[in-house]
Amino acid sequence: MNNQFLANTLLFHGIREDEIKALLPCLEPREAHYGKEAIIYRAGDTVSSIGLVLKGSVNVIVNFFWGNCNIFGHVGCGEIFAETYAILPGRELIC
Repeated sequence: MNNQFLANTLLFHGIREDEIKALLPCLEPREAHYGKEAIIYRAGDTVSSIGLVLKGSVNVIVNFFWGNCNIFGHVGCGEIFAETYAILPGRELIC
């Protein structure tokens, strides 16, 4: 992980790079790479950790029963997503 990059995100705002280095093992971070059309979480999934965009961006899309979909949000580089569900153990994502 790039501690300098992390220190410049809102998630780690005010935390020094050496402190981030010490914190990371406790947070059990993992890196994942997703393609352009990849789905990270679907309705019904449970989320146990927040996402932090390291490169690129993520669209939060809501699919409606009748087939339409809307972009509910856009998460850019250095921003977090899925935090609301990550703090609710066992809670399923809803659309």
